[in-house]
Parts: sequence; C-alpha cells; structure tokens
Amino acid sequence: MWSVGRFDLGLGDVDFWRLTLRQYDALVKRLIFNNELRQWETARLMAAIYEQNRNPKKKPSAFSASDFMPRKNDPSSLLEKVKGINRMLGGKMIPKE
Repeated sequence: MWSVGRFDLGLGDVDFWRLTLRQYDALVKRLIFNNELRQWETARLMAAIYEQNRNPKKKPSAFSASDFMPRKNDPSSLLEKVKGINRMLGGKMIPKE
C-alpha cells in the first residue's frame, strides 16, 4: 500500500498516512481508470497506424483499438498457466475425486 501511495499516487509520507482506507481505495481506483484510459489511447493510435498499412487480402476487416488492448486473464487461461508451471517444476496433478 505504501509503495503505491508514494510512487504511483505521488503522495508524501504525511499525506499518505493521513488517508483513510476509503480515500486510498478511491485514489487507487482512479489510478487504475487512468491507466486503462492511457492503454485505450495507445491502442487507438496503434490501430490507426496499422490500418494505414493493412493488407486487405490478409486482413479484410479494419483494425480497431480492441485488437491492441491487453487481454484480461480469464480463470481458465490462468489455470492453464498454473498447470504449465506445475508441470515445469515437476509437480503432479491430483485428480478431483
């Protein structure tokens, strides 16, 4: 919490320690919103650049910003990653009973 408050939110020590949890939560939500907004702005720019050079034979539909947004992890893909790490480290899968 402290590192996010100090580094990401730019709060001083005194300001950070005076925050209530509700205030801190509101600031973090705003930070997340701003980060997502910047990602969408970048994705729109990338879509415009790629659209100028798009080969309609290879990609008949136009590029959109969502084509360049990071994918959010859904539980099934996250589970597959964990299973892969488990196998890599020599772990055994325990079947459900």
